[in-house]
Amino acid sequence: MASFHPHYDAIVVGSGPGGASVARTLAATGARVLILERGSAAPVAGTLTQMTAMAAIPGKGAFFHRDASLLVRGVTAGGSSTINFATAASPPAAFARLGIDLADDERALRAELPLGPLPDDLIGPMARRIMTAAQDAGLGWRKLDKMIRPALCRTGCWRCMYGCPFGAKWTARDFLDEACRHGAQLVADARVERVIVEHGRAAGVEVTVGGTVHAVRAPVVVLAAGGIGSPRLLHRSGLAPAAVPFFSDPVVAVMGSVDDLDGGAEVPMAAGLALPGEGISFADLALPRPMYSAFAAQVGRFDRLHAHARTLSIMVKIADEAGGAVARAGSTRR
Repeated sequence: MASFHPHYDAIVVGSGPGGASVARTLAATGARVLILERGSAAPVAGTLTQMTAMAAIPGKGAFFHRDASLLVRGVTAGGSSTINFATAASPPAAFARLGIDLADDERALRAELPLGPLPDDLIGPMARRIMTAAQDAGLGWRKLDKMIRPALCRTGCWRCMYGCPFGAKWTARDFLDEACRHGAQLVADARVERVIVEHGRAAGVEVTVGGTVHAVRAPVVVLAAGGIGSPRLLHRSGLAPAAVPFFSDPVVAVMGSVDDLDGGAEVPMAAGLALPGEGISFADLALPRPMYSAFAAQVGRFDRLHAHARTLSIMVKIADEAGGAVARAGSTRR
C-alpha cells in the first residue's frame, strides 16, 4: 500500500532518462521529490517474459500504426532505457541550427556515463563480418558509442533489449537510485490519472495505486512520461489540444544468410554508418532468437524461422516526417 507525504516540493511523472535526471537534480538540492512510475521497478532479470511485460502489452507498451508498423516503449522504472540497445549518438545538427547549444551538456554526460565504443573482444562475429564488408566497400562504417561498462559485459551475451541483468548496460535506473539516495520517493505501478489544476497552476496529481485513487499535492509537477505518456496525461487533464505532434523514426531490418557463421548471441548495434543528410542510419542488428522469428513470421518468411544462427541483419533507420500526432482518444499516428 503506497504511503504519501501530505506535501511534496515536486512530483515527477515518469522515470525514464528525463524524469530520473530531473528527480536526481531536485533531490540533490534537498527538495522532497515524489517519482511516479506506471510500470514495475522489479530488478531486471534479462528474460523474455519480463521484457514482454515491460514493452509488449498492446495499448500500454506496444502500438500498431495504420501501416502495420509496431511502436514499442518501455513501461518500467528507467523507461525505454531499460530495454534499448544502449547505443548513443551526439545531438543532431538540427539543434544547433535552432540556436540550441548542447555541447556542454554532451561533454558532461560523456564524463559521467560509461559512454564509448566497445573493445574489440566484445564485438561479435556477425557485427565484425558486416563491418569488414562495409569497410572493404569503402563505406565509413565504424564502431558506435555504447552505454555499456565493458568490465561487466559478457562475451556472447545478447540480452541488451531484454534488460541487462549484469549491470553492464547504463539505464536511467542509475539516476533513479541516486535520486532515492538523496531522499526521493519512488512509487511504482502507479497510474497518474490527471494533473490537479488550481487557479491556473498545477497543484498536484491524482494517481491510482493498488486500486485506490490518491490526490497528491506539490507546487511543481514535471511530466516526463515520454512522447506518448505525457500527451495522454495532458489530454486527461484538459491541458492539450485534440492532437499533440508526434513522430517515430521507422526501423527496417534487412537480413541475409551466410553459410560459415554460427552466431546470433552478441551485443547488437556495435557498429554502423550515419548519413544525416539523407536522414538514414545503419547498424548491425543481431536479434535475440524470438525477435528474429517474429520478424521472419511478420513478413511471411516461415522458411527462415530456423536460420537465426547464420542470418546477418542490418538495421536501416529512416527519419520520419514531422506530421504525426497523439490523439485525444489515445491513438498514435506517424
